[in-house]
Amino acid sequence: MQWTQGYYANEGYTYGACAELAPARLALTALLAGHTPPDLRQPFHYLDLGCGQGLNLCLLAATYPKAQFVGVDFLPEHIAHARDLAAAAELSNVQFLEGDFQTLKPAELSVEPFDMAAAHGILAWIAPELQTCLLQLASDSLRPGGLLFLSANTLPGWLDRIPLQHLASANLQQGLSGPDALEQTLGLFQELEAADAALFRHLPTLAPALKALAGRAPAYVRQEYLNQHWQPRFADQLLAQAAGHKFSFLGSATLRDRFDGLLPPAQRQLIHAQSDPARRELVRDLIVGQAFRKDVYAKGFQPLWRERHQERIQELQLISLKPIGALADPLLYNLDLGIGQMQGAETILRPILELISEAPCTLADIAAVLARRSGEQPSTWRKQVFDQALLLLTSGLAAVVPDASVDPGPAQRLNRHLHQAIDAGAPYGVVAAPLIGNIWPWTPERRHPELINRLQIGQ
Repeated sequence: MQWTQGYYANEGYTYGACAELAPARLALTALLAGHTPPDLRQPFHYLDLGCGQGLNLCLLAATYPKAQFVGVDFLPEHIAHARDLAAAAELSNVQFLEGDFQTLKPAELSVEPFDMAAAHGILAWIAPELQTCLLQLASDSLRPGGLLFLSANTLPGWLDRIPLQHLASANLQQGLSGPDALEQTLGLFQELEAADAALFRHLPTLAPALKALAGRAPAYVRQEYLNQHWQPRFADQLLAQAAGHKFSFLGSATLRDRFDGLLPPAQRQLIHAQSDPARRELVRDLIVGQAFRKDVYAKGFQPLWRERHQERIQELQLISLKPIGALADPLLYNLDLGIGQMQGAETILRPILELISEAPCTLADIAAVLARRSGEQPSTWRKQVFDQALLLLTSGLAAVVPDASVDPGPAQRLNRHLHQAIDAGAPYGVVAAPLIGNIWPWTPERRHPELINRLQIGQ
């Protein structure tokens, strides 16, 4: 068998980044599930299995300078780019290894067990035996209680594109180049649509999905549809597969998945009627048409007892992601929660955002300030502040601050290099935001000087 083992390796992947991969997001998901999260103010070890071009891992390494990061990928061009980027930014706490999930051993990755591991988007693209190797390598590399981020294409959201992928992959296996295999497939589907093929009536979302492909990066489209073993999975299949390697499901790293209250009552009832967690996740996916899951697992559940759990939640620090001047706009509080819009209470959300615009503030401190203003006890405000904080985090109006004393120097050094590279034509679209320990989209609306200064992004 070829070294690619059915994976489309004729070109590198895109230069994207994913906010849910950040240790802060993994730790928050674990905390909300009652699992003991890692203390991100202390040194930790993070493993990225299938790190791609390495941009995401370099951004994380720069924002967590006390931690150690290891990225693994089997495409040499990915590792070459990742190493060049790390060297250009003078990042000494990240290393990239060219390797295969079948042959790598934990001892080759680190002498210390990892606290966190990630496998982003790759599971549904590789052969079944490689999926087993990937999950076993993650399990063997993590310490007991460690966290695994696992994302994958899921059903039913990909049902409409299964015929497209089948023909595209078949064209590639018949000897066509990647671009030609995809071009011929898309041409055939255009002809099928013009001929009023029943396929488009059975799958009414197929035509819009085909049109959307025109706006996607060609490297993404080819790697998405030309892998021989491409197979989206149902949620219960993913959870069962992870459980076979000692992983317990904690929850979705996508905070929007927590707001089932916006669903119609009959749909909420169907979800809550499922006592089995895997079945509950499956039913929810069937209801919302989930196409991609970003989940967090624990290698052994490490519970936080009730009192300590509440303490850790109250210790969470938040920072606003909006300029002060924007807080007066009432439209800001029409919150997008993914499955629907919700009108937030400006009378509560605005004072919280004003507090956390000045400096990071814990939930306990926010409750104390609001209680003092109302003449009530802080205990009466804590639950409400927690609920409002979740709304702010989910709608992108605020972020968790994992370490308010972080050294912003490495992130700012990386950002200077990224800015120079972007000016030279590099396809990067994100920078590092050290205060929130995460990526920051480098779009015009996100370049507000106040936010750049507040999040310590640097110029």
